Formats: sequence, C-alpha cells, structure tokens
Amino acid sequence: MSHIVTVDVKIKDLDALRRAGEALGLRFNEGAKTFHSYQRGLKCDHSLSVANPQKGSKPYEIGIVKTESGDFQLLFDPFAQGYGLCPLVESSEGAGDLGRLLQGYALNVARKQALREGYTVQEVRGSNGAVTLTLSR
Repeated sequence: MSHIVTVDVKIKDLDALRRAGEALGLRFNEGAKTFHSYQRGLKCDHSLSVANPQKGSKPYEIGIVKTESGDFQLLFDPFAQGYGLCPLVESSEGAGDLGRLLQGYALNVARKQALREGYTVQEVRGSNGAVTLTLSR
C-alpha cells in the first residue's frame, strides 16, 4: 500500500525551499536520485532530510521532483509521522502535511522578491505561528 503524498504546490525557487528547510532542521540533498520512504527507490531530483536525526532513527525524507513544466513538486510519506520528519515540517494542527515548510518557502519567496524590488523587510512571528512581513522603502 502506498503512503506517498504528492503536495499540491509548485516549487519554482529551490534556494527558497532550501532556506525554509534549513530553518526547520532539514538538509537539502542536491542531486539526490531517490528519497527514503516506505516504498524503496522512489525517484527524485533532490531531497530534504532531517539534518540531525535521533540516534538509531532513520526519518523519512521529502522527495523533490521536477515536473514537465519545469517546476518542482514535493513527495513525502507521513506514515508513523515520517519517523521523525513530520513533527519538524507539519502545520500546528499536526495534519500530516508540510505546512511549516510551505510557510517558510512562501516567506522566503516573498522576502526575496521584496528585497529585489528595493523594500526593507521586517518579520514578526506571533505566538500562534503566524508570520507578518512588513515592507517599507
């Protein structure tokens, strides 16, 4: 039985994804050909893995796969909390999603674009996990 979830998002900026992952304790594995999940040997172009897993554990990974359009999609296995992956990347509801990773990705993309256009960016994080970006010139 397949546990693999394809996340309905188009990743266009791998650097923004890398930064979002690193902020959550993940390592970007450039050029990885497969990613660790219940199903062995699933192909990918890159992957994200837990940078410092607990001793003796082997957390699942997030596969980053290039699509026909040239964007990237994310694949992961949330079974058993990804053996340590999901608590790092899922939203506060613990929905077995990549909410925190996707939030970080969106923030990095927005920050990068704002800086490119000459804005100063201030980030405020709320106690509930919400993030507000304030742009000024």
